[in-house]
Amino acid sequence: MSLQALERLTNWIAALPGMGIKSASRAAYYLLDLPEERIRDFTEALLHARSLIRKCPVCGCYWEGKTCQSCCIPYSKEGILCVVETAQDVFILKKYLPNGTRFHVLGGKLSPLQGIAPSDLNIEPLENRLKEKELKEMLIALGSDVESETTSNYLLTRFKETGIKISRLAFGLQVGASLSATDERSIQKSLSGRVFY
Repeated sequence: MSLQALERLTNWIAALPGMGIKSASRAAYYLLDLPEERIRDFTEALLHARSLIRKCPVCGCYWEGKTCQSCCIPYSKEGILCVVETAQDVFILKKYLPNGTRFHVLGGKLSPLQGIAPSDLNIEPLENRLKEKELKEMLIALGSDVESETTSNYLLTRFKETGIKISRLAFGLQVGASLSATDERSIQKSLSGRVFY
């Protein structure tokens, strides 16, 4: 029995982050069992979100409306600018940091093997943001895999002469893990035990 349409759907779902082929197959069968109205609602919700949500050219965060909320909030007294890899990381870390923490999304991490250089990341706008007068600390909040280490070391070297206090997450994160796969307690330990340079 050949089900090419089902195979195509399964392969598309399997391409999503965190989805293996077995999970993708279960999701595909689940979607096929939904009433057509639910499928239409899902599709419309996805297209609606895609039409309204934008990526800020300065901070790299997603926003909806006229102005980017991440860029507009006043700094807290701690004056923290938290540098992360993805917009999802903002959602993960926001609840653990003081209100008024601003974020900067790099949009990836350095990887010479994959040809990802500093010019491919959102680093130039970051350099401009380090001149904001309320800024007191740049917190580098990347994972603990090799590419994250390379990226963190690059940022430390590039910006160490700015006069801004630079910190990194402590090594409470599991080696090789991404933030999205890390439990809350490990994230809290990493934030509270971060080291300053």
